[in-house]
Amino acid sequence: MASRMGMVRIALVLASAFFTAEGAKKFRLRAHRAGHFPREPIHPFSVPNELTQIHMLISAFQDGDRCANTINRALDKARYPDRLSFNVLQAIGPRDVACLEEFRLKLLPKLCSEQSMDCEAATLARIHVWTIPLKEAKGPAHQRGLLSERAILPGQDS
Repeated sequence: MASRMGMVRIALVLASAFFTAEGAKKFRLRAHRAGHFPREPIHPFSVPNELTQIHMLISAFQDGDRCANTINRALDKARYPDRLSFNVLQAIGPRDVACLEEFRLKLLPKLCSEQSMDCEAATLARIHVWTIPLKEAKGPAHQRGLLSERAILPGQDS
């Protein structure tokens, strides 16, 4: 657990975020120590580019159709859809629509209609879905916690 001073420092760093003069809605963080305000910004670990992976964690409660539409919309709107990967935890009952099946059967064929032959297989390989019974569902924050423990990221063994 972070110390109180550490939490204060985090708050100061976040409070010092500001928009750059270019107006591109980019922000820089400045490191602060008590009573000291340096001029050097804190730089990101890496600069995002067209190879940067994007991982989406989706917590779904029964609504498999909405979950499938979220995956479809993300892939359809992405400038670099091959960079996207999905980890989904769905609380599901016996009569509920399953997210992955809804996506695979109804949305994926259209999404891949003008793509290469292996589009469907390559897309499905980047979607990892777990389900839990409705009785075990304790809300989206709990599900995202469970999901972050199970998440499979590109480059990891599954």
